[in-house]
Amino acid sequence: MENIENADILKAEIKSILAYKSKDGATFQDVKDEYAYLMGKELCFDSEKQFNNFMRTMSDTYSTGGDGHMLWFSNSTKSKHISTMVQNQKPPREIPIRKHAPLKRTLFFNSTGTCYYNDNYVYKNKRSYKSDCNLSEIKRTRKAASFYNYELVGDDFFLNIANLDCNQRLEHATNQTGFKGRPIKLCGLCVSGQSIRSVTNMFESNVITSNQIILNVGSVDLLHGRTFIEMQTDFMDLYSELESRGVHTVITTLAPLANKLYSKEIQKRWRQFNSFLLDQFPNVIDITCCFVTNTNRVRFECYQGAPKYVTGSSQAHLLWNYVGRQRVLKHLKDSLAELAYSSSIFNSDL
Repeated sequence: MENIENADILKAEIKSILAYKSKDGATFQDVKDEYAYLMGKELCFDSEKQFNNFMRTMSDTYSTGGDGHMLWFSNSTKSKHISTMVQNQKPPREIPIRKHAPLKRTLFFNSTGTCYYNDNYVYKNKRSYKSDCNLSEIKRTRKAASFYNYELVGDDFFLNIANLDCNQRLEHATNQTGFKGRPIKLCGLCVSGQSIRSVTNMFESNVITSNQIILNVGSVDLLHGRTFIEMQTDFMDLYSELESRGVHTVITTLAPLANKLYSKEIQKRWRQFNSFLLDQFPNVIDITCCFVTNTNRVRFECYQGAPKYVTGSSQAHLLWNYVGRQRVLKHLKDSLAELAYSSSIFNSDL
């Protein structure tokens, strides 16, 4: 068999697909379709026979069936945890979500002359919240990771995309420490442990000078126990700040927190917040489909092997792996194209 360019990388990609198909196995056509979806290009095999010959050179894989349509499985110890989680995953329990009417917001001033909205005055004046990441003191402007002329803004999930997939240099905050006193990692406008309010602080401090962003934020708030109404209020404040600065914002929903699926309370707030984003704002891309199957099962194969502590949060994160990040990037690319097309149709009708 002729040599295949980047064979080791191709083997790792195929093993990731096999881990996803761990229950039923994968045929050549299954792998071919999934590879094209993830990578945006065709698998480099002209025939199933050629593919099967390549698979026989791989360790930690095995097959069943004859020389026809063979089923391939991954037997790798590195992907064994994925197979176990997929096979043991319980059927999802549906939680009805209320549709949220648009918030009626009125501006007024308190006794100190500070301007507030009526729906967050009590919250801002009666409650205090301190996240592990507060970068309002960072005054310098950072070069953001660009994705099709949109700059990425988010927490550790987007930070990995910015660093590993957009080749943005990883930095450390010099004047702010996070969990256990470690310097907070940041990559462009993606900051470890970044909450909704932290993004608002960055805009108010003129750290962000972007006029076109993709925003993925809220996972940290979920992990730190923020209530839905608090997240809703913070996000309305953030969006108002973005609008006042003329920033064109594309919002993404939040992916499932795969290490917190056991928590019904977190799952409820996650569904409520995603429903709120989809109902209330324009230009929202729902990335849930990248991590949940048509039968509402979480795709554990899109996450790293185990949760880990990040520099900006005291809560462990189960971050997306290469497969998960590629799914998100492809979905963003396709959705941005659809948004641009819809916008051009709308403008042509004016």
